Amino acid sequence: METLTIRENITFSATLRLPRCTAARERDEKVSSVIEELGLTSVADRIIGTQSTCGVSGGERKRTCIGIELVNDPLVLYLDEPTTGLDSYTAGTVIQTLRRLADSGRTIVFSIHQPKYSIYRRFDRLTIISNGQMIYHGPGGQKPILHFENCGYFIEGHNNPADFFMDILHGEFDIDATVVQQEKIPGTSEKDVCKTIRETVCRRLIACWLESTLWRE
Repeated sequence: METLTIRENITFSATLRLPRCTAARERDEKVSSVIEELGLTSVADRIIGTQSTCGVSGGERKRTCIGIELVNDPLVLYLDEPTTGLDSYTAGTVIQTLRRLADSGRTIVFSIHQPKYSIYRRFDRLTIISNGQMIYHGPGGQKPILHFENCGYFIEGHNNPADFFMDILHGEFDIDATVVQQEKIPGTSEKDVCKTIRETVCRRLIACWLESTLWRE
């Protein structure tokens, strides 16, 4: 809640989520532990703030949201686009926090769009979805790049792998003549051509995934 401090927000969550038998002292110690784990100690007693009132930064707000979920020690943490709306540096600090949580034994699952390379390289595993269909699921790093090379897509130079994947999904690579030919059909709009290209690319990527070693394993 925007009118409460970071500590008050996490304490409120702890009060609701921890067992009723939890003593106030034990609860407060847990809250302080979460705040410290997330690197929020120096701003713990600052209000979250609103558009009209000064408060914490965007990254601190995101980490507070994570802290609200951590008070009952979940083994798995699901997050929906935790870096959305953040600048590049702040997004990096949030991902560093999640990386530390993962290294401590938790499983962190989250969605993200076009992360920069310094964020991408922190991923243990990666799932790529196109039109609701899985086209890759497996280790991060070079594995997905090698997979798409086997599908006929090759990354250029020092291109960010995440940008490379998005270029593939958006049909920005050359495709076969059957799709290109549709551009010549009278009355076919550019929007329809783009949609056809994306659908064709998606079908190709799904077929390639289902034939891959990773899928069979």
